[in-house]
Amino acid sequence: MQDIADATGYSLMTVSRVIRGTGSASANAREAIEASAEELGYQHNPEVTRLMSLMRSGKRDQYVETLGLVWFVSPQQRKQHELLVKLEQGMEARAEKLGFRLDPMEFRDYRKQPRRLFDVLYHRGVRGVILTPILGAGARALRDLDAPWDDFAWVAFGNTHDNQEFHRVGHHHFFGMELALQHLSRLGHTRPALYISDSLSYTVHHAYTGSFFANHPLGAEAAVDMKIPSGLDLGEMAGWCRRHQADVILSPHCEALSRLRGLPTLVSLHVKKEPRISGIDQQNHTLGTYAVDMLVAQLHRDERGLPAEPKLMMNKGSWRELS
Repeated sequence: MQDIADATGYSLMTVSRVIRGTGSASANAREAIEASAEELGYQHNPEVTRLMSLMRSGKRDQYVETLGLVWFVSPQQRKQHELLVKLEQGMEARAEKLGFRLDPMEFRDYRKQPRRLFDVLYHRGVRGVILTPILGAGARALRDLDAPWDDFAWVAFGNTHDNQEFHRVGHHHFFGMELALQHLSRLGHTRPALYISDSLSYTVHHAYTGSFFANHPLGAEAAVDMKIPSGLDLGEMAGWCRRHQADVILSPHCEALSRLRGLPTLVSLHVKKEPRISGIDQQNHTLGTYAVDMLVAQLHRDERGLPAEPKLMMNKGSWRELS
């Protein structure tokens, strides 16, 4: 508006009245100001108008707008999944601090007509959407989805949303493994072994395995022999560990391994309260805050659609002693 005032010679107050369509101004002033606004490419921003109105009224209004949150598991499953609980708590805390609200939606309620879910969000005035992790049999649920990608800003968790190139947040599996191996070396472990399923290894782009080889205390070549075959029968694992003199097992599958006897010390690559096994805390609460920060940043830049250059915000986690 100051640029328009400088170009036309009218006061800033007169320009403001004409732009907002309030108060009185001469026909000549209105014509000159509107012509200058068009020439300079002025675009009305209703959010700025709302904020200025609040400032003039002396009111404090923390709420800004609503963010869409799409869940791929039921509310009951979320309550039972410790890591998703932390994720949700992180998102809610960060959204509230920034003045946003989360509008949770269940993908399963729209699985026969999934596009309707996004139509509902659009008509609720939602501009940004967070896609939560897809677990188990529901993995890659969006692969063939014809969603209105250009209508929203997007953030997705992890690597399970492989149908599009989203901005993403997630655990840095390579550095998480590196941190675990460093900690085990300080504790005197010299022959750590790795157990990971082929499906999970593929999902994390083999980052666990690559880091295990790259950072193993015996060196990369010897580390190849310390990776437990994913197809090995669990009943044979204790014997395998004895033959390879493994003094610790790193794994993201410690729930299953904790029920076996005769194994060396277990170290979790994704610690939970139960079973109480020390290892890497992926800090899902922090990842939840990352997702909101990344989405709000897009809204501040008025960005919509899928990015040409997707950003990946990651956290390597921390060592957590639970035993």
